[in-house]
Amino acid sequence: AATGALIPSFVPKMDASVRAIVVVGDRVYLGGVFSAVGTVSRSKLAAFSAEDGTLLEWNPVANTGRVNALSLSPDGTKMVVGGTFTTLNGSSRPGFGLGAVDPVAGANLPFPINDVVRNGSNHGSITSLASDGTFVYGSGYTFGRTSTLEGVFSVRWSDFSTNWIQDCH
Repeated sequence: AATGALIPSFVPKMDASVRAIVVVGDRVYLGGVFSAVGTVSRSKLAAFSAEDGTLLEWNPVANTGRVNALSLSPDGTKMVVGGTFTTLNGSSRPGFGLGAVDPVAGANLPFPINDVVRNGSNHGSITSLASDGTFVYGSGYTFGRTSTLEGVFSVRWSDFSTNWIQDCH
């Protein structure tokens, strides 16, 4: 980042597209449609060493669908994941299109807004996530009756409490 020079050894070989990238310190997180990195199974989420591109052990599992967005808390202890997946590490609560995981262990974290914002499957998605350091903001769409949010939301990083939801349907 200091010089803009390419790191020749950083060449992750994903078997499908990447839709989200988050860099923090010595780690690069990717989310997308992929199911493997080279010959190693990774279900829509993977992390690499920023120094040399080595695949890290971090291995949360988003099932079918895709990961569209990632957002890391300012203190680096929480990763919010959004997309069309219907489970995250085998759970649909949180995990139906939206959830939070530990950025080191990959385990699910409680994410109460997923009791209201349920945007997974072919009928809806979380399309973007962004942060201002205090809040994580997300947007989503729905059609049909499976997903619930056609709009935007805001959640506090400090305790994952909902700040607001603006639903337009």
